Amino acid sequence: MTLYAGETVIIKHTATLDGEQLTNLDVSDVLVSIYEMDDTVLLSEVSMPWSSVAERWEYSWSSPGPDAGKYRVKIRVSGLDGSDNWEYQILRTKTKIV
Repeated sequence: MTLYAGETVIIKHTATLDGEQLTNLDVSDVLVSIYEMDDTVLLSEVSMPWSSVAERWEYSWSSPGPDAGKYRVKIRVSGLDGSDNWEYQILRTKTKIV
């Protein structure tokens, strides 16, 4: 599915440990931050809500527009034991041709 600049995107995250899917009861927090490719912060780290329906963490973000862009999304999972794990995703938007 194409994501166009200026549209809202649902950033989704699931996590597993030893092959078992984690839930909101297994971690202290899941946080998301979004950066331009030059490391300019677009969204400072905020908590991602748990969706019990989809069984994952989700965050609704309005992408900048109207021009296409490429962004780095960092998701950090904070464990109950104080440990942190993170991963990066690349998010791309296209210019919508009207």
